[in-house]
Amino acid sequence: MKQWDSVYLGRVAHTRADSWAQLQVPQVLGAALTAWARPMGFSTGGPATGTIVLVQFLGGDLNFPCYSTTSQKVV
Repeated sequence: MKQWDSVYLGRVAHTRADSWAQLQVPQVLGAALTAWARPMGFSTGGPATGTIVLVQFLGGDLNFPCYSTTSQKVV
């Protein structure tokens, strides 16, 4: 099984009130969305839809995505 041990650019597709988000990571999943991803670090609310984030997969496992925000947003 391929391990996804790098950092990837993604975009927020959906968010929840607890800051978890479903992400688009085309380099890894094509058009599919990730499982619900947890934020890395502290968060005061989920990022807006369309926000560009940095995505990693815990242990390289696609079932455990996590993200950190950047200062970029796609309109």
